[in-house]
Amino acid sequence: MRQILKNLCICLLLSFCSSMAYSQEQEIELGEVNIIASRTKNKADGYITNLRGANIVKGKMASEVLSFLPNISLESGVYKINGFPVGEIYVDNVKLADISELSNVPGEMIDQIRVQLLSGADQNAGVSGGTIHLTLRRPHDGGYYGSLNATSEWSRASDFGDERVGALLYYRCKNFSFYDNMELRNSKIENKSERRTPNGDYYTLLLETAQQTDLSFRNRFSFVQQLKSNIKLGGSYLLTVSNPELITYTCSDKECSSVNKNNNTVVQDATLQYMMPLNQQKASLVVVADYFNRTNKNRQQNYADIETAESVTEKNNLNLWKLKADVEYPSKHKQVWKLGASIQYISSSYRPTDVMMSERLASNYIPTQTTGLTPNLSAEVSGVLGSMTYIAGLNWQQNRICYENRESETKDRNTQWGVNPLVKLMIPLGENRSNALLFNYKRTLNDIPYSAISSVVSWKDAYTYTVGNPDLIAPSTDMLMAGLSLLRNKINLITLYVRSHNRIYWQTFQDDVHSENVYTKPINLSGQDAWAIGAEWMASPTKWWNYKLSGRMEILPEDATIGSVRYNETHLKYYFYLNNNFNFSHDWGALLNAYVEPTFHTFDRTYHAVSGLSGRLYKSYLKGKIQLALDFSPFAKRRKMDVEVGQKKITYKNTTPVQYVNLSFTWKFTDGKKVNVEVVNGIQDYNEIKDN
Repeated sequence: MRQILKNLCICLLLSFCSSMAYSQEQEIELGEVNIIASRTKNKADGYITNLRGANIVKGKMASEVLSFLPNISLESGVYKINGFPVGEIYVDNVKLADISELSNVPGEMIDQIRVQLLSGADQNAGVSGGTIHLTLRRPHDGGYYGSLNATSEWSRASDFGDERVGALLYYRCKNFSFYDNMELRNSKIENKSERRTPNGDYYTLLLETAQQTDLSFRNRFSFVQQLKSNIKLGGSYLLTVSNPELITYTCSDKECSSVNKNNNTVVQDATLQYMMPLNQQKASLVVVADYFNRTNKNRQQNYADIETAESVTEKNNLNLWKLKADVEYPSKHKQVWKLGASIQYISSSYRPTDVMMSERLASNYIPTQTTGLTPNLSAEVSGVLGSMTYIAGLNWQQNRICYENRESETKDRNTQWGVNPLVKLMIPLGENRSNALLFNYKRTLNDIPYSAISSVVSWKDAYTYTVGNPDLIAPSTDMLMAGLSLLRNKINLITLYVRSHNRIYWQTFQDDVHSENVYTKPINLSGQDAWAIGAEWMASPTKWWNYKLSGRMEILPEDATIGSVRYNETHLKYYFYLNNNFNFSHDWGALLNAYVEPTFHTFDRTYHAVSGLSGRLYKSYLKGKIQLALDFSPFAKRRKMDVEVGQKKITYKNTTPVQYVNLSFTWKFTDGKKVNVEVVNGIQDYNEIKDN
């Protein structure tokens, strides 16, 4: 045993010394750093940014780096490109199932980031937002490399109770590559809110406290075996296990009610991939088979008072099978052709058991089954014409769906299909090409909205619930984008036009039997337009400070009748944010970010102004191998929302204190010889449509 411990210590010491040597080489290589704008190269579909040695990656995780890139913002926990939610995020070709995986990737491991402003024709026709591809650095001497990080958070609302441990590993031995991204998290969240409802000459006030605890585990690993003929066989597996317990207390002047939920969820995604070169011109064939499963068992108990209760155990099982084949063929005329075909089968079931009904807090007890078939064909060509780079593509997709009520044995069937063109152009301007003009057009057809079709009744609290709509159809959208990049991306201007067809909107209703209850239900709205104008200014006033100042205005004309109310006004929505990055010395740095979103209106809802301030202070040790960071938020104005329900206006207000402090530790490691680790990613997601 002593000899084993002795050998282990020697190995750790050698690894530590090797890591120190790598850190010294890394420090010499970085040299002079520039602001991010000068590192960006415009492409027909977006841009590529080289981040090796950039100021914005120091002391940060990848999740914090993205907000400093052109056209990207983080709004309410969602990454957006020019106001559209990001469709897909990849790290070394691995598609992330959860953006929390970015919290395991140190910013200084990023080599470059490619941003597609709109998704390509070779992607799913329902992916409307852009795509972000992160490529990590290959160490000078590393057969394996990665990071280990841990965080602990204190918040004013829920005290201590949000701890996370994450690990990232890349490893290669000869022609075998292995990748692993793991996270274990224990969280405790407490939210407080109030609801005011007019009742004659006075208001009914409901006070609500929601407490949630969750112990979750997520692990994604990938492997690739390269054969002598350059054929590559690979696979990946994702496992996510969570068991959140949520208790919501709601008190009025008459009674106190509660909703208790225990939600056990298991997500699995298994992928097999076959990659084969077709000729010497780098033509290739990629075939992927993917199976995605989400199993959910929810135990919910609703208490209206101490004498009445309603309970139900719900079982949801979602299965997605997908087969996809892609051919990439570079031609002799500086063109690259991409041809793709895929087919996806969906099976989703809902089965309630142990149902005990109450008069007021009723749930759905009808078992349902949803199936769908989605074939997809795509073709895309990219190339150079004079000084202009271009991408043109076409995507065909069909949605065939069947919704079955298993109690009455009735079935509803619906079929949609669409041909979705794509055009992207980039024209450089100026003698040194420091300016660029971008044009993008894309039409999308969303996947089957299976998560919102079921007629399941889901209680948010003792007075608010949502129901599904079996008559929903998939939305489609036409998007036109024009952009102007000036002074090597120091100034970016963007304008957009969006025409949505069958947009999904959550209509609010008052319960017919119990007037104190309200619920929302998804409906389709046809023919809605929207315009947006955005501007960014990126600068570095000093060597130790650089910032990004951004603003966006959305013009939202209404043209719809919801219930018996006609909406035909035009509303404006604004969003402003400021990102600051400070590098006080080689080892010290900080972030300070602020945002403001003024009040805006949309149909029967008014969202009141929100704002916030957050920051980070970090210190690096051992040439950047170890880092301590303190994240904080001293101020934020929470959301307040008014909803018109008939002749009433109900006001919801989040009263949760926002202040928090988060302490994190990160260790970056590397050892062995220089390698290129290859990975395989899953190709399916669970897109749950919720009322926000």
